[in-house]
Amino acid sequence: MNCIGIDPSYAKPVAYAYKAGDVWHGGEFDVYAMEVPSLEEAKVNGVTTAIIEDGYVGCNMKVSMRLSEARARIEVLCQRLGWDIVRVAPTTWHSVLAVNGHVPKDRASLKAQSKLRATAEIGKPVKSDDLADAICLAVWGAANG
Repeated sequence: MNCIGIDPSYAKPVAYAYKAGDVWHGGEFDVYAMEVPSLEEAKVNGVTTAIIEDGYVGCNMKVSMRLSEARARIEVLCQRLGWDIVRVAPTTWHSVLAVNGHVPKDRASLKAQSKLRATAEIGKPVKSDDLADAICLAVWGAANG
């Protein structure tokens, strides 16, 4: 199974990452676009499964609703490509961030550890928190999806 990690967002572009052979590919796309060439390229490169971070539920109902809409749009795009879809809770995929068996608890530490894990995975610095999360989602999917 070749997985693409997708980190949903509603207020900014959605980050994605996947590995084709030994090469990592990643970037961002607009969740409101009807066609996404970068995802079509991922299909050509052998992606069969989308690993999508599932429901962040915060105190702000409006944010939760917008993220739900973004995830639904992402799933429609993935279904059009014929991909299997796996939703994974943040606390589940964060297991790839464990150091000495412990996963960071606070947001800043999680983001820092995600960047470190992603950098180690691809062999060069990852500047975007969202891209780092997408890489970690893909890594989790390859191991557990």
